[in-house]
Amino acid sequence: MIQDIVPAYRPSEAPACSCPPDHRLSILNRRLGRGGAFGLLAAGIALAHLPNGVGLPCPVFLLTGVPCPLCGMTTSVRNAMGLRFSKAAAANPFGFLAVASALAVIVLPWNTWQRLAQRIGRVQIVFGIAGLTLASWFFELNRYHLV
Repeated sequence: MIQDIVPAYRPSEAPACSCPPDHRLSILNRRLGRGGAFGLLAAGIALAHLPNGVGLPCPVFLLTGVPCPLCGMTTSVRNAMGLRFSKAAAANPFGFLAVASALAVIVLPWNTWQRLAQRIGRVQIVFGIAGLTLASWFFELNRYHLV
């Protein structure tokens, strides 16, 4: 019989993972980060080959008339991936940062990111992201002549 050849799998006999509990979270973060980076680059390349006008409208701008900090980011990534750098910078210069960050997440090993986060500190990273978001929002408000 097949039971004699292949013993039945019993979960209670499965060896316990000897890795630390945060290791699984680290693997999940790495996979989600790289998946998101590949998604951003793939969407940028796909959008770069579609006719103009195909994109995502900003719901904040549609509802309030005030641009959000990420307004123009899709257009910027699309133009950067299509090698139209002047149009990308005019839409939102932080699109270059998004493309460069996505490439870095794909290329650099995950432990490099972990060491960098430990060296810089989480609070400083949050303040850095908040500062870049405010700079992007000021750029958009200036672009729409609201400041």
